[in-house]
Amino acid sequence: MRLREIPPAKYACEVLPLTAPLWAGKRSFEQYVTQTLEIAESRYGRRHYRTMGLYDGRTCVSSFKRYERTLHYGCARLEAVGFGAVFTPSEYRGRGYASIMLASALD
Repeated sequence: MRLREIPPAKYACEVLPLTAPLWAGKRSFEQYVTQTLEIAESRYGRRHYRTMGLYDGRTCVSSFKRYERTLHYGCARLEAVGFGAVFTPSEYRGRGYASIMLASALD
């Protein structure tokens, strides 16, 4: 098992068609892809946004979007990470892949 970054174009082609029914909401598939790629290609996205996958060999068994943020609490600045669009294809569910993936990301 290995956690690795998925390039945005590959994520759009291979992951978004699977996640759209769950995460696109009222957006069309085209809007969902366009917005995802716009985030990835933005100034913020190039520095603080990643699309990630847990791979078993060459097979992506779970994926998520990773957002880096800076939180302000009084005078303190706290670095934080947010996770979005966590997804495991139906044929790989129930095996703990998403838990392994998120634990790896937190480590």
